Amino acid sequence: MVSFNEWDRFFIGTGAGITVKFMKGYDEKVFMENESEAVEAIVPERFMKELGKRWGDIIYLIIKEEYTPCRIIGSYEGELSSAVLSDTIIMSEYHMEQLMGNNFFYVVTKFTFDSAKNKELLQKEKELKEMVSSAKFGSIEPRLMIWDAELQQVIEPMERNLSFLKIIYPIAVIVFTLIGGVLNFLIISFRAKEAAIIRILGGTKRKVRILFIVEQGIIYLTGMILGVILIVMLQGGISPNILMNILLYLTGCTLGSILGSIFVTNKIPLELLQVKE
Repeated sequence: MVSFNEWDRFFIGTGAGITVKFMKGYDEKVFMENESEAVEAIVPERFMKELGKRWGDIIYLIIKEEYTPCRIIGSYEGELSSAVLSDTIIMSEYHMEQLMGNNFFYVVTKFTFDSAKNKELLQKEKELKEMVSSAKFGSIEPRLMIWDAELQQVIEPMERNLSFLKIIYPIAVIVFTLIGGVLNFLIISFRAKEAAIIRILGGTKRKVRILFIVEQGIIYLTGMILGVILIVMLQGGISPNILMNILLYLTGCTLGSILGSIFVTNKIPLELLQVKE
């Protein structure tokens, strides 16, 4: 005897090779929801022909050395999978539990995994399949099926994108660091005339450089601090990875400011202030 609690799942796997017909007044919905005291079952078509039975007839099942009456409400043609014996009687899960108690085993067992672990499940799919197939129960060789095809279709392209991002990520960090340095260099370079005026008024190269570096540093440090506060507010914390990126960007900005201040202070002030026609 075999029972199940999901009609569609059963006919994708174990019952994929059979066709079921019901007597009038019954269908798969009634069969799955049947919790009546009278035991009802679906039997093989050849079994009915050999015994001369028809739908609605009563047969007797020997269970625990007792005869249990069972009404035939349908029949099937074809063969069930090798996981079960031939000439198998199909009954509802409710009646199986009532008749057998705990004296039965599962041919197919459905597990529901934590959705947060779906990615890990697919990553370990091969390992899990090998583990399940290595266990044998007599002549039965179990196998693992992951039914969520939609999840697999989504995860596979996501995995490809993640692999691509892992390659692009360090390149992007380096590029943004260079951009920070170049921007600070250009900002200070555009202030060359301002540096020349300060030099003419008596400021030394060292003082001008410190002035520009500190002034520019206050601007980008303020922006970074505000950015960190916003990240903490939105995410409840800051990861070491993000902190490292911020420090790299800070380093790039600082180098850009230093090089820019050296560039403008090394020019001759009078040449910068000359008006060319």
